[in-house]
Amino acid sequence: MRTSTPDLVPSRVVDWHRLARIARARQAEYRAASPFPHVVLDGLLPPELLQRAIVEVPGGSAHWNRYDTVNERKQVCSDIEAFGPAAETIVHALNSAPFLRFLEQLTGIPGLIPDPHLRAAGYMKVPPGGHLGLHYDFATQKELKLERRVNVLLYLNPDWRTEWGGQLELHSSDDLRSPAHEMVTVEPLLNRMVIFNTPNALHGHRRPIACPPGRARLCLSWYFYTAPPTLGWAARERAVSFRGRFDPARAFVAVANALAPPVIFRIARAVRTQIARLRRKDEPGDEGLGTPQAPEPFRVPDDAIEADASSRIAGDDSSALPDVPLVAAPSMAGRNGRWYSHLLEYTNDVIIIWEMGGGGILYWNRAAEQLYGYSRSEAVGQMTHVLLNTRLTGGVGELEAKLARFGVWVGELRHTTREGRELQVEGRLALLSQHNGRWIVLEVNRDITDQKAADAARRGIERQLSIIGAQRKTKGPSAR
Repeated sequence: MRTSTPDLVPSRVVDWHRLARIARARQAEYRAASPFPHVVLDGLLPPELLQRAIVEVPGGSAHWNRYDTVNERKQVCSDIEAFGPAAETIVHALNSAPFLRFLEQLTGIPGLIPDPHLRAAGYMKVPPGGHLGLHYDFATQKELKLERRVNVLLYLNPDWRTEWGGQLELHSSDDLRSPAHEMVTVEPLLNRMVIFNTPNALHGHRRPIACPPGRARLCLSWYFYTAPPTLGWAARERAVSFRGRFDPARAFVAVANALAPPVIFRIARAVRTQIARLRRKDEPGDEGLGTPQAPEPFRVPDDAIEADASSRIAGDDSSALPDVPLVAAPSMAGRNGRWYSHLLEYTNDVIIIWEMGGGGILYWNRAAEQLYGYSRSEAVGQMTHVLLNTRLTGGVGELEAKLARFGVWVGELRHTTREGRELQVEGRLALLSQHNGRWIVLEVNRDITDQKAADAARRGIERQLSIIGAQRKTKGPSAR
């Protein structure tokens, strides 16, 4: 029976704060890397822990799957019950939620799932003479019915020499003899981690291992997956349903979600992500990672999709996703950047982001400029309720109190334009997060002034017709 060692706790063997800084600093490099997205990281785990994992390599042959063909000669041990305490700790650490968050932010792939079965993963050993031909990985995890997305390799080779071979090769998918062909090689050194997207990644180590007898090219490996899209999944989602007392706050949230358009929640998640970035802007960069980057503008996640009733208000940060600037700029590049710029700048709805409790306007889209007559430069920094002379039943104080309690507010507002014109708007407000001690509010308004006037006119006509009808009935047939 194995006994645990106090220092072998998965959550303590990795510096998660350092890993988060690395993800932020290297995510652009990872996603733009050639011949496919990848990164090489050194020194993430304690060296003494890796030395123990080397000593613990399972012996015998019962736990090893052997592959001996013209294309590969290697051995894989995926039986975690055969692992020693150090290796098991490392495996669990890199299958944990903090490491998944790191991978998602680094790669931009949301919803990554670890493989508890370690199918074809775990210890990988290539003895002298062994090799692994160039190949594309298998694409699915059969037991879990998942799609493979990311590989993680952690090398366990102290004092490895270049002449022994075993260099990992990353290749572009064109002909190997083409002048345009790209190849990157990575030395399999101790405490070196290689992360790359898969399965459309051509890789291997073709050169036969030439290390001394008793040595082998050794690594630990992990494969990460995502769930394939399921038709009708969103329709089947629902929040927890309690039987018993009526909860008015929960009912209010449900009604607000039903009324509010999806764009509110798409932008809300983006602003929350940016607020988290702003909170971290003063953190020092990690050594060896270069100069810390300047704070980025508000951004919208690339996978912005409509969430269910409960997750819309709570929302995810979606910080691991590819993103594009929220505030439109002439220099915005890329198809997604242009698409989201048009989404926010050319929507018919007014979109305003402001700080509650006396703070100013942070964002003011083109529809707001057109409706209210104030340019973006004139509006940003102003208090929205003062600039627009906001009026509503109960007053602004009651509105902010309900926002603080429920997180959302839906209702009618009265505003005044720059030219003094009185407007009635349908407002949908969502409380996002705090920044500099103030709550950030997303406000989406739709002008209903003409609609209200038309409704009033229709009701007036209906009243007149009703009066005429009543008079005719009172006078009787002789009045005709």
